[in-house]
Amino acid sequence: MIRLLAAIAKLIFLLNKEMKPKHEYSKSDDTKKYPDPLQSEIRLPVAITKYYESEQQEREGKNFRRCLVIVIEIVALSTAGSLAYLTWRTVEEIKRQGDIMKAQIVSDNRPWVSVDLLHPGGFEIGKNFSFDYKITNHGHTPAVGVYINSTSLLWQPGDGTDFAELEQRMCEFGSRNEPYGSGPFVLFPSQEYLDSTAFDVFSKAAVEKSLKEGKAFVEKSFKKGPNEKDFQWVNIYPYITGCVTYRHTFDNSIHRTPFTVQILRRPTIETQDNIHELLPIRTDIGPIAGSLISFKGFQSRGIKPD
Repeated sequence: MIRLLAAIAKLIFLLNKEMKPKHEYSKSDDTKKYPDPLQSEIRLPVAITKYYESEQQEREGKNFRRCLVIVIEIVALSTAGSLAYLTWRTVEEIKRQGDIMKAQIVSDNRPWVSVDLLHPGGFEIGKNFSFDYKITNHGHTPAVGVYINSTSLLWQPGDGTDFAELEQRMCEFGSRNEPYGSGPFVLFPSQEYLDSTAFDVFSKAAVEKSLKEGKAFVEKSFKKGPNEKDFQWVNIYPYITGCVTYRHTFDNSIHRTPFTVQILRRPTIETQDNIHELLPIRTDIGPIAGSLISFKGFQSRGIKPD
């Protein structure tokens, strides 16, 4: 019915348009007057007018609703993306905080093992040099698989000894399942352990070789070699380097305490030494009593205690 009324209205509109005549005025008779054209106006039924108005409003409403849906979808997608990003950041932060707390708990409760060299025996070329290791657990849980691996050497200026590499090697020995070093195996919190040892590498042949290398380096460092009558190389530089390895009771990670110490002598009035400094071992003053031997720690810039 609505469509029929619309067709009738369209027909009336066309008829109304054709009923308006076209007038042509002559240039020669411009004074002639013609009657006004007949105009007629047919009004559409109220129902048809309301139908068009309602259809126009409905069309505009549909366009508005379509735009509104698009805007809502865009806002929803943006909100979902923002929530997803914030959730990811929150989860990552919680995980990071958890890792920090776990590391802090482990650090506060894990064992921490230190090593000191004590009670040196007398130093005499060609004889064993003895001393004691003292290892201490400063942590709050037992250290298991505790082993000490160490070696000794005679250093001379310019010989290219890499102490960091030596420490690394000693720590690798202790990291194996069957290290050849010594130790208590289990060290409880605040427990100390003394382990006596001795090295026999300071033989006469090793000392003579070390003196020869040191003298050659010093002579090479001068533009002109030192006067043989005035120059005698008598200093040797014995070192002990090693590593204490152990494990935490709650995990299987290996912890390491590397160390390198130099064997020095205390000054004496008889040798006219500077009484405020520890001095190198001299080969021209004979055996040195254990009370005059001292150990000095040396930082190799290699493995850090962990």
